[in-house]
Amino acid sequence: MATTTMSSPTLGSPNDWNSLRRSARQVEAECQSKLAKFSAMAAAYSSQAQGTAGAGSNSSSARLGSSGPAASASTEAIEREITDLLRQLANHVDRLSSNDVQAKAPPASFHLAQRHRDTLQDLTREFRRIKSNLVAAREHAELLESVRSDIKAAKTFDENYLATERMRLDSTHIMVDDLIEQAQETHSDLTAQRELLLGANRRMGGVNGVFPQLMSLMTRIRIRKRRDTIILSGVTAVCIFLLYLMHG
Repeated sequence: MATTTMSSPTLGSPNDWNSLRRSARQVEAECQSKLAKFSAMAAAYSSQAQGTAGAGSNSSSARLGSSGPAASASTEAIEREITDLLRQLANHVDRLSSNDVQAKAPPASFHLAQRHRDTLQDLTREFRRIKSNLVAAREHAELLESVRSDIKAAKTFDENYLATERMRLDSTHIMVDDLIEQAQETHSDLTAQRELLLGANRRMGGVNGVFPQLMSLMTRIRIRKRRDTIILSGVTAVCIFLLYLMHG
């Protein structure tokens, strides 16, 4: 947007009171129009920033981010225009209050010049107020964006941390599963060894059960052998005695 400049009055002398006053009123009107536009732009920017903060969505953030540079350029352009208009108005007010112009001015010129000066002060205060509000809105939007970025970074960090912890937990679960599998295999081996030992114990028990019977049989055999020996010895003795009697 091009900067609007006011040309010097063309009616009458450059120091003519009426010409200067008409020019001052034109500058005041244009300045008021620019201030109204500037105020609307500042209000729109502030509302957009607050709406984005309230929504907290990526689309709203994208809209504010995309329109931010263009809006900033527009507000800076109109700020320069208003600054130039206020400078022109201050120049007109100074000329209206100068002694050269006052000497040729109507009787009420001093009060009219003072009214223009009051208007200049009001417009200047309004411009500073709007500019201050716009700066505050920009700082607020930047702060919200910074906080949003910090929250996003913290969320990303938390997600990465949780993912890392989940990987560690999964790894721990795998290790525990391996240990359980090894324990089950060891349990199976111990169970097989237990069955083997029980089988050997049963066989030993069977041997122990047969051994007394075997001892009893051997005892009976020894007794029978001794009896047979005694009988055989008796028979032999009788035979010898009979032979002795027969030959005697």
